[in-house]
Amino acid sequence: MYVLENILGTPNIKIKKSNYISIITDKIELSRKILESFYNYFSEKRLSLEEKVLIINYFTGEKEQISSKYPIYIENSEIDFEIELGSKSILHQRILGYFKQKFPIEPVFLTLNTLMDNFFLEEVSEKFKSEFTIYSNYKIDFEFSSFSPNDLIKKINIKYKLDENEHNLNEISNFEKIKLKLSMYESQDLVKNREKIFIFYYPERLLTTPEIKKLKLFLRELITKSSTVILATNSKYLLGDSLEEINIIKNQKLLNFQKIDILKQKYLENYPKLEEWDFIEQRLVYLLKNNIFENFEDLRITNKLKNDIDEIFLKSYEDIFIAIFYLKEIGISYNLDITYDESCVFSNYIKKNF
Repeated sequence: MYVLENILGTPNIKIKKSNYISIITDKIELSRKILESFYNYFSEKRLSLEEKVLIINYFTGEKEQISSKYPIYIENSEIDFEIELGSKSILHQRILGYFKQKFPIEPVFLTLNTLMDNFFLEEVSEKFKSEFTIYSNYKIDFEFSSFSPNDLIKKINIKYKLDENEHNLNEISNFEKIKLKLSMYESQDLVKNREKIFIFYYPERLLTTPEIKKLKLFLRELITKSSTVILATNSKYLLGDSLEEINIIKNQKLLNFQKIDILKQKYLENYPKLEEWDFIEQRLVYLLKNNIFENFEDLRITNKLKNDIDEIFLKSYEDIFIAIFYLKEIGISYNLDITYDESCVFSNYIKKNF
């Protein structure tokens, strides 16, 4: 488990450590701060003491190792900028760096600037500045702006091709743009042979539902390559696939910090019938994704058919038991409005204990 110290003035925030870390918070500002803290820490960004965040291993009390890791931060609103040739984009920096590495670009521009400066200002200026103003009282002076390597980049046009067909940037899906940006970062020499930490700020934004599903599969592929994915999300499709991969943070506190072994024991001791833990966990994760996580602020659970879209409808008493047992364990309040069935052991347990 990670402990992030000094976020928004709080003593610490715990985050469960896994290869796929999905984070649900009650405040967007906190989500951004958590992700930026991971990025700043592992990129060793210099910050003031007020801004600096430490990431500690909860069990050893030691700082998390930095040297072997490389963080890559992805925010969809900046995707177009990053894969174009703007002066601050990663693509611009990569190409410019390659030019400087492969041939003596600085001496070439120095020679060109010297020739242009001498020729243009001395000969061209003398020849034309009076001729161009023979009928005017104004005089003209010419100035020459030196060439720089950035001017060379400006002469490059990017063509995106798929099956030999050319596409404009606005014709490319945002999912493909995400993959382009990751490729540009990951192919850098300083990134190779280091563990990548891919950090996503609400990556579902600007994506269609089919694209979000594709993104989840793609992120799963990334973590098979000794990489870590950390994301803040409001999409059920991007939540983790196990309890260890899901972090529920409310009031700047990780609610579901319990060890899985302890939670497993409590479930099995109280489960109204014999059942395997794997089934219970899979069902709980399904309920968290599809029924519960979007309504943490006002949880109302029912098995009555109504037209209230704010209520969570669960038909099965077993599902109701699994859900509210977990909510009680992690300290999330809820309202229960159900009819009971005396022939069902889950219904009887709920009536007696909840």
